[in-house]
Amino acid sequence: MEKFVRIIDKTSNAFGVLAGILMILSVVLVITEVIMRSAFDSTIYITSEYSAYFMVGVTFLGLAYTLKEKGHIRMAFLQKRFKGQKARLILDLYTFTVGLVLFSILTVATFQFFLDSLMTGSQSMQLSKTYLAIPQFALPLGSLLITLQFVSEIIKSIVKFRSGELGEDEDESQALGH
Repeated sequence: MEKFVRIIDKTSNAFGVLAGILMILSVVLVITEVIMRSAFDSTIYITSEYSAYFMVGVTFLGLAYTLKEKGHIRMAFLQKRFKGQKARLILDLYTFTVGLVLFSILTVATFQFFLDSLMTGSQSMQLSKTYLAIPQFALPLGSLLITLQFVSEIIKSIVKFRSGELGEDEDESQALGH
């Protein structure tokens, strides 16, 4: 189990880096478009379309990394209501399980969406005529990654719960993430 958790965490880190690269590419694309329009009275035509594709990639491919780093929005008032680290851990286990179920369903749905585009050869209506399966692949991939990260987080929580390595005085900032 420890090896599985390490592999998933490293995979989440790698796709977090990829999401960051996509964000940088989006910014570079927009800056290039601004320069082309301002200086050369021209356009590269794909900026709006590809920036949207990149943002979808950033969102979905960064989900697992964000979960691993405890960066998603949490209901802090619920965490405060539970006294003791074991109670908070039980709440985390519950929320991780709900997330696992929801993203398992989303993984299947987005994979079907991707598969439909792949089978039909759907193309963008823009000038680029991009095969939509290419940018849509980020949806099932990102959903699968966060599903696996939820499994990893559940395992980590169970190990903590069983080992009793919890400090009852863990400060709230640690419990709620960065």
